Amino acid sequence: MHGSIQPWSWNQDPETRFPTPQEQQNELQLEAGVWVSEIAGTPRREATGPDGQTATVTDVVTLVRRVV
Repeated sequence: MHGSIQPWSWNQDPETRFPTPQEQQNELQLEAGVWVSEIAGTPRREATGPDGQTATVTDVVTLVRRVV
């Protein structure tokens, strides 16, 4: 999931809010003891837009594993 707005995006609304990994997990309402969080983070990466422009963007990554 995106965690920032790319400069070439049609949506440049500065009020856009991106959920945190914890908010994503809370929204899933995963049963404790059945699911465990393996990865929850907001890594940054270099991305290239449609016209070749580059920018550092943020992703939101959540990985959960069923343990039962």
